[in-house]
Amino acid sequence: MTMLNKFAGFVIGAVLLAGCAGPNAGSNPAADKPSRRMNAEVCIMSGRSVAADSPSTVFMSKTIKFCCNNCLNDWNRLSEAARTAKLSTRR
Repeated sequence: MTMLNKFAGFVIGAVLLAGCAGPNAGSNPAADKPSRRMNAEVCIMSGRSVAADSPSTVFMSKTIKFCCNNCLNDWNRLSEAARTAKLSTRR
């Protein structure tokens, strides 16, 4: 067996073993539940942290929080298509 074939076999074996973490690997019951809230920790407009009492709105049955009223106002000025695009990039 040549050195290249040995190396290829090693890489394939390592990749296969990496996928064998067990039947419950990566299982997170809380993450499996559909969420109706956006990430409550980050403003969808600025990416900054939000507080518990930060301004919010509901769009497409999702509660969206903002870091400040300026970001909420910016959100309100977006078209519906732009809002939908923002939601699709934030999960």
